[in-house]
Amino acid sequence: MRTPRRSELRRRQQEEGGEGQEVDEVTATTMCLHYECIKRNKRLMLIYMNERMQRLRDMRWTQRALPEAQKARCCQAEIQFFNDYSRALSTYMSRNEGVGMDLTLDTRPPKDTSVMVRGLKDAGEVILSYGRATILSGTTISLPAEEAEPLLRDGTVELVDWDDGYGRNKQ
Repeated sequence: MRTPRRSELRRRQQEEGGEGQEVDEVTATTMCLHYECIKRNKRLMLIYMNERMQRLRDMRWTQRALPEAQKARCCQAEIQFFNDYSRALSTYMSRNEGVGMDLTLDTRPPKDTSVMVRGLKDAGEVILSYGRATILSGTTISLPAEEAEPLLRDGTVELVDWDDGYGRNKQ
């Protein structure tokens, strides 16, 4: 037994007056369900994409660069987004076109401007705004918070005791 072709089915429908017929309830329900599933999946995908972009923004603020481990997990569009966002933020913080200060240094305002840090590596002599300081492994020194931040990020020092501005001590 052969199956009828689409043109034959269309011709039969026209002969029976099927062109103007309403769609039966099962088909209508299936179409509505399918449409609602598409809308739900689209909403979930947009939420997922927004979450990934927010994490990329957070990485720019906290780490200043996209780590290689994270870069390997990103698609080309996400890497392009990170680079564009980083360029826009750098332009905004630049002296010539922006506010002229690095906004990524402090995410919360501290009560005290100096922090106690302990050396994790021998970094030798470091030039700071108030002079020179020698950072050796195991030694504890007091540094201005804005100058200690880059050393904290690259793992040269760790915080010993610091009030974060909200009455909680970090250790």
